[in-house]
Amino acid sequence: ETDIKNLLARASEKLDIIRGTFDSNESKEKIKQLKVKSEQNDFWVNPDLAKGIMQRLSELENNSKKIIAFEKRYSDIK
Repeated sequence: ETDIKNLLARASEKLDIIRGTFDSNESKEKIKQLKVKSEQNDFWVNPDLAKGIMQRLSELENNSKKIIAFEKRYSDIK
């Protein structure tokens, strides 16, 4: 039982660190902005720029999904 409590305490600390370095509201706003850019008619005029934007969008969305999944798992076992 003590081991489980210690694991949960460490998981909680890591979750706090993640939350501190990943601003959910800022990330959501950036995702929204990048999606708007990607929907513009001339988006693919500059393929290198478009590719970079799509990579950044994917990275932000993946990070957001991972954090949400981690928070859910943590709350399920807590």
